[in-house]
Amino acid sequence: MGENKAVEVSIKEHVATILMNHQTLTPEFRQGFIEAMDKLDKDNNVRVILLKSSHPKIFFAGGDIKEMAAGTDVVDVFSMIRSAMSDSYRVMEKLEYAKKPSIAVVDGAAMGGGCELSIACDLTIASETATFGFPEVKLGLIASAGGVTRLPKRIGKQRALDLLLTGRRISAQEAYQLGLIARVVPKDSLHEEVDKIATQIATNAPIAVQSTKAVVAYGESILERGLGQLSIDTSLENCWKSQDLMEGIQAFVQKRTPEFKGI
Repeated sequence: MGENKAVEVSIKEHVATILMNHQTLTPEFRQGFIEAMDKLDKDNNVRVILLKSSHPKIFFAGGDIKEMAAGTDVVDVFSMIRSAMSDSYRVMEKLEYAKKPSIAVVDGAAMGGGCELSIACDLTIASETATFGFPEVKLGLIASAGGVTRLPKRIGKQRALDLLLTGRRISAQEAYQLGLIARVVPKDSLHEEVDKIATQIATNAPIAVQSTKAVVAYGESILERGLGQLSIDTSLENCWKSQDLMEGIQAFVQKRTPEFKGI
């Protein structure tokens, strides 16, 4: 899918994998990632999206410091950062607002934009040697690609501020205890475990899975506007009208594995 070398996309049995060959938010990465997500979210054969890194020790490092350092003065640097952050935020939004559930597979360091990338996914599964952090304040920046907004929702205001204000690096175990990630698994079995989880999700009814993600993802903001029940009712109606619902019921009664078509 495309010639962009910053990301590679593969699809196997309803599970798509985006392999990140760039570990910073380079222009090539931002463009390639956004294009890949657009195609995958429209592909009816894809039911789950995995996000992996090709680097053995780094999941993702975030902003391209070299790109920022290329500026000749404060105004130039600010212009570069503003442009980069605009595209970077689009990268995070592509994951958060995608119809398909996404899983960040973290083996190594997920710092700054890397941590933002992981929490923009629906699930984060990490190896026991993975690390996380938001060091932006040490560079005179803030975690503006979604970290300052998504992190408090994920782990709460106090815990989020602890990480955002200190810029400290935490272990996978602490990240799990904080609620930053879903599971911690042994390094040697990380990809095997992720494949199992992805397969479990992909074998479920696609419309039900996507509707569940939509209501959970937008539920908090929708409830604040008093429209929570309306959103749930709409999602339920989509499930009720699907052929997958009847297939699921019939398979349950017949004690067989359902064959969902996503219709």
